[in-house]
Amino acid sequence: MDLDLLVIGDSSAGWQGAVTAAQLGHKVGLVALPSSSESDLRQIPSEVLAEARADWPLLRTVKQTALRLADPSVWCRFAGYVKATWQREIDLYQDQLLAAGGQVWVGSAALTGTDSVAVSGTTTVELQAPQMLIATGTVSQRPQFASRDLPNVCAAARLLDATALPREACIVGAGITGLRAACLLAWWGVKVQVIDGRSRESVLNDEETFDLRSQADELGVSFECGEDVIGLSEAGRRVVITLESGRRLETESVWLATGRHGRTDDLQLENAELSADDCGRLWCGAELRTWTESICAVGDVVGYSPEVGTEKELVRQAVEALLAPALV
Repeated sequence: MDLDLLVIGDSSAGWQGAVTAAQLGHKVGLVALPSSSESDLRQIPSEVLAEARADWPLLRTVKQTALRLADPSVWCRFAGYVKATWQREIDLYQDQLLAAGGQVWVGSAALTGTDSVAVSGTTTVELQAPQMLIATGTVSQRPQFASRDLPNVCAAARLLDATALPREACIVGAGITGLRAACLLAWWGVKVQVIDGRSRESVLNDEETFDLRSQADELGVSFECGEDVIGLSEAGRRVVITLESGRRLETESVWLATGRHGRTDDLQLENAELSADDCGRLWCGAELRTWTESICAVGDVVGYSPEVGTEKELVRQAVEALLAPALV
């Protein structure tokens, strides 16, 4: 099937790119990859999380911290509301795309050339498009120091899947995922500490997380900077965190947010003359173009780009750059 643009990946950036191109009058297709996580804190846009917190119908009944923590079912209902809010956003994107004449396929995607993709679902479909946009997003990557499964050690990105909350928590990693988890836990009344191996100055000067850090400060989150975590162990029902200096900290729970891996392992990038870095991400240059001129990447899957701006601005820029010849 011939298209003007094919978007690979149903991350928020992928949906935005597909809808933008379709509304500009182009023939657009989007491949929704299987097992995409509707509950991954990194994939859910900040504005969706903020909207869910502000609009949750039961907020008035759980304003007291003691009530929030005393009844696990209240947290589960709230987490379900957040996931449902994000699903409504996804459904809206899909409705907009279909209304503008776009199409959606669900299945695994493998590049078969610089302008073709095989999508394997219930059947295999070969799609062709002169321009492609890779927007697969990323998934949590477990650090080496946490290779052994321990009780009360979880991925921060999976916080919304937790069936109950602790009274205290340590977040390892002060990136976007870690700070989103820290803010959500602290807002819920949990005592939160964030550990990051970078210097305090580096953490404070990270422009990408400025708003989240401000929220964390307002919510009373504490920060431990300048030392990497090198080990985790059990001490009864507590988790012991060993820092590189040998110092040890104890907490009720640990939430890991130390890295992400691009969802590119199954794309067969080599067929389109591309390769990913060690974290599964794609290098992008001007206008978010990859080494292959006809392919751009947007969202978390971008490993490096000189561009700055909001996700929506970058997505629109990439789409317009790809489709510029058709617009002349």
